[in-house]
Amino acid sequence: MKYRHILIGLNLFLLLTFPATLVAAQGGTTVNWAPKGNKSNSEYLEIKKFPTDPLSKFGMMGDVWTEPSSGMEFVWVEGGCFTMGNTAGKGDSDEQQHQVCLDGYWIGKYEVTQAEWSRIMGRNPSEQRGDRYPVEMVSWYDAKSFVKRLNAKGTGYFALPSEAQWEYAARSRGRDDRFPGGSDPNQVAWFTPTSGNRKHEVGTKAPNHLGIHDMAGNVWEWCEDVYNASAYSRHSGKNPVFTGSGSDRVERGGSYRSGDASIRSANRFKAAPGKSYNNLGFRVVRTR
Repeated sequence: MKYRHILIGLNLFLLLTFPATLVAAQGGTTVNWAPKGNKSNSEYLEIKKFPTDPLSKFGMMGDVWTEPSSGMEFVWVEGGCFTMGNTAGKGDSDEQQHQVCLDGYWIGKYEVTQAEWSRIMGRNPSEQRGDRYPVEMVSWYDAKSFVKRLNAKGTGYFALPSEAQWEYAARSRGRDDRFPGGSDPNQVAWFTPTSGNRKHEVGTKAPNHLGIHDMAGNVWEWCEDVYNASAYSRHSGKNPVFTGSGSDRVERGGSYRSGDASIRSANRFKAAPGKSYNNLGFRVVRTR
């Protein structure tokens, strides 16, 4: 105990004497010291606890976790509240603005690839083949089967993203980005002007501000929700998922065959859950 007190005292002395970042040897605690101007020291003392369990749902912005059985990489999305719907102008009538709050979650850094799908499902249904290409020709039910098998691995609880989770991540925690990553779709999306009318390997366009790739273009992405044009007016304010009336399921993000209107962050589309297409895939979230 005596030596621990000496160590703590030494760390505090160094912290207050030198502009630096000190990392304690135990407990995963990082102390950041960033002096600015003439403000008091206490305003710049920031202490952050890192999770001790690498499979914990709790993370920090910028953290990436790899699911061991599939190799899928996940980016941590800190929870918060945002205005969901069309906030960037030139939207559609089913994109009504409303306030939504979400708990934090992990989301796939990329669309599920054909290699990742094959490791879990043992077959590859895709039309345009390649390990690093997004899996396609999968129905909503197929995607749900993939999630069920992934959950059986025991590495966490996985699901298709809700519409709210998808849009919050696409807009980098609720920024007013017309496209996931900013205002220039050419930088972030494989779509009609850039794709050459074909799909591309995941991660070959710039990511959004959270480090998530291909949320615009390449392939559409299934979401958990039932599609209903008035779903937003029925959303709960906390972690909404619409499961009410409607026969179709939501898809988001646009594809390599889409124009810029379809790859907008707020754009909503739909398809029958039993249908599969060569421009429709998905990504996965982890909530615990």
